[in-house]
Amino acid sequence: MTMHMMGHAYDTVYRGRRKVKITKSDQARLEREWRDYNKFAGQNHLQKVTFDEYVDKAFGRGKVSVKPTHQTFKPITQPRISSYRRDEGQQYPSADSHQQSAEATAKPEAKEYTGDLIAGIATLHKSNAVPVMKGTQEAKDIARMRR
Repeated sequence: MTMHMMGHAYDTVYRGRRKVKITKSDQARLEREWRDYNKFAGQNHLQKVTFDEYVDKAFGRGKVSVKPTHQTFKPITQPRISSYRRDEGQQYPSADSHQQSAEATAKPEAKEYTGDLIAGIATLHKSNAVPVMKGTQEAKDIARMRR
């Protein structure tokens, strides 16, 4: 059997991930990030990690298990009494709507335009409608404008 007839599992070329070499600048950067991470972990009650674990996690070589170092919740021993309930003995009478005047909910007067201020509507640009006031030069100015 020749090699070209065999499946990809029998490939002789190593195609796995190559080990990443860490330079001195990468080492310094990772140490700073590691210190910052452990500071954050301490403030947020997370488990601190060693430098080797942090490097493995940074390069995707392994998993860092992050577990809380203390219990983050307390079990409820007594049922809570909610504070939004009002006192059962307190009574607030509602407004008597039958005895109120009809003006409280009366329909407002209809507004009618008398034509004292606006002379008409002009088209300024494309479909931009502009009101034209009486006693001004707006209509002449709009008519002179180039379109």
